[in-house]
Amino acid sequence: EIKPTKKRETIYIKIKTDGPLEVPIKIYKTQYFSDYKSSLNYGMGLYFGCLLAMVLYNLILFLSTKQINYLYYVLFLFSFTFFLSTLEGYSFKFLFKNYPWFNNNGLALSINTSALFFLIFGKNYLSITEKDFPKLNRVFGLLIKGFILGFILSFILSYSIVLRFSFIIVIIGLSILIFAGYHRFKKGYKPAKYFLFAFSLFILGTSLRLLSALNILSANPIYKYSFHI
Repeated sequence: EIKPTKKRETIYIKIKTDGPLEVPIKIYKTQYFSDYKSSLNYGMGLYFGCLLAMVLYNLILFLSTKQINYLYYVLFLFSFTFFLSTLEGYSFKFLFKNYPWFNNNGLALSINTSALFFLIFGKNYLSITEKDFPKLNRVFGLLIKGFILGFILSFILSYSIVLRFSFIIVIIGLSILIFAGYHRFKKGYKPAKYFLFAFSLFILGTSLRLLSALNILSANPIYKYSFHI
């Protein structure tokens, strides 16, 4: 806590991290900060509650219909929920308080599993097959291997290297998904229209957030919460 004085003061802060660095420094009054954090935690609680409800709903659909794509979507939602909770610090606060390794490496683990299952879900939903789209299908195959590699490397290499590798390959994968959706839409495949309508904002928001984390785009509050779209 910084106590206000009538004198002008210079404060130096030293920050060291192995991962992408964003330091949006703001000064709050104690009571205002407490109210702000309470409101933020309440809002995030509602958001995570909605995500978990979607996990449960789609799991029920999978168990009743036996359609494998619902399972891929459930695995994506679960992994993405874990990724966001780790990113926001809730996983460390409530689940892995005594395991700091999960607080860092959990990001790399969960972003690769999230991207892996989302890519498989999108590939199946858009019906990208070796027979009809051999080149595009091979690109998807390479991306899937890349996410599996990123998952494995998160246990071996440093947090910073794996995260940057993961961010780059996720951006490439999301771009390929948008291209595949648009390509299938132009070919007259009707489900592609619903895919683009449902996921375009999510893919755009995620890409902006990752580009900001890689310092390709300047830090912006809009980018910070674009994951949550």
